[in-house]
Amino acid sequence: MTFNLKTEAEICEHFHVTPEQLDKATRVLDCHTGKVFYQVQSQSEPGKVYEVQYNAEYKRLTCTCLAGEAGFGCWHRRAALAAMYEYRQQENLQARREAEEDAQRRAQAAVDQRMEELYRQREEAAKLEAFHLLA
Repeated sequence: MTFNLKTEAEICEHFHVTPEQLDKATRVLDCHTGKVFYQVQSQSEPGKVYEVQYNAEYKRLTCTCLAGEAGFGCWHRRAALAAMYEYRQQENLQARREAEEDAQRRAQAAVDQRMEELYRQREEAAKLEAFHLLA
């Protein structure tokens, strides 16, 4: 299976956000509930942060900005989606790296085991040869 790694520019283009907007989205894990949500800094009000989370009842993302609370789309949700995509892409990449490293370790262990077996066989053969020479 191929893995198409997207650049930040491609992610921004896909979700219709700027790199600056993407940078304003931060992934947050609620330690009490185990749920993930995103905090997105306002562009127009410095210090103001909106929360973007998944509403399971309505099966959609919600945002605490004025547009989001009125039921309209907002860039905060798109930025959160882009940040989530970027996060998952990095997680997938890390998982692939770990799987490749694990496969390499297993292959090396198999080679090491075979080498040990060959050394044992050689030692046994040398002992038999020495025994025959003495006889």
